[in-house]
Amino acid sequence: MIDTVHATQSAVSLFSGWPEAGGLYISILQDTAAPALNADARAVNQPRFDLLSNSVKFTDKSSMTVKIAVAADGWLIIAVSDSGIGIPEAEIGNLMQPFFQVDNSLARKFEGTGPGLALSKPSMQLRRGELLIESVEGEGNTVTCRFPPARVDPALTALENSRPDTV
Repeated sequence: MIDTVHATQSAVSLFSGWPEAGGLYISILQDTAAPALNADARAVNQPRFDLLSNSVKFTDKSSMTVKIAVAADGWLIIAVSDSGIGIPEAEIGNLMQPFFQVDNSLARKFEGTGPGLALSKPSMQLRRGELLIESVEGEGNTVTCRFPPARVDPALTALENSRPDTV
């Protein structure tokens, strides 16, 4: 079982220390009863790390939010939203392609080879989950990991932990 709130707080703490995150405020919003998740921690952390890494990299000194909640349909969502550069609508479908970069010019501003989301999608599919991307160019992104109700354990909530909710 994974305490979704604690795991997210740990990941946010890690990325908050990146030089790129200087001046970036990362908040965690959670349901009052954010449930535990029945899954392999390493497999669940990989998509979360990829989403946070992308948001930190492409958000210029503003804010990011990580939301943990149970949707009305019973699926657990972990959504990372940023106020970054956004992605052109025509390019969103390509983001799941290995090594795809929206800006592939030699003068591009951001480093990395681009496999993150391409690896995150099959990782989520193996857990019968989904990876959804919403973006508005120039305004930011929301990338959501959705885990099916069968993996959610509402009996074990993060309420038992008294950890801070923002970094």
